[in-house]
Amino acid sequence: MEERKVCMDKEQQMNYWKVDTPSLINICVDKNGDGEFEGRIYDCYHEEPGQFENLIQLLYWMEDLYENLGFPQASTRSRFFYSPREVAPEDLKRVDAPEKLFDKRGEKGSFAVWVRTRQNATWQGEIIWMEKDKRFAFASVLDLVKIIDNILTSED
Repeated sequence: MEERKVCMDKEQQMNYWKVDTPSLINICVDKNGDGEFEGRIYDCYHEEPGQFENLIQLLYWMEDLYENLGFPQASTRSRFFYSPREVAPEDLKRVDAPEKLFDKRGEKGSFAVWVRTRQNATWQGEIIWMEKDKRFAFASVLDLVKIIDNILTSED
């Protein structure tokens, strides 16, 4: 887990994160226990945050968003054990300014996540632990989950 201190003010964060990227989200964790966490997820396309009660709900929510946006483009086509919501990309309009994503905070932790690519049936990108202003790169969904879990368990 490679960690880099970010130390940026809000305007610098906006420039660094290229807030116009469709895949930028904010995960706000409100409860953490027994290896599970729950909370809210914010993006620019929904007026209300998505709610998740466990890791699987969070990952499904994120995958649905990326599939519906068509961004980042998946390099492989997934088979589903459930029926994903079908939303045409043109139906997803920004309803909130991307800068506002950085204003939301979770009780246990807040994580700005930028999925850059979806290759080899997983995600690659960066995550910022907003309370400590630390950035981490992840090469898979498992890496992303481990980063969040390590942070949450070290804070308890």
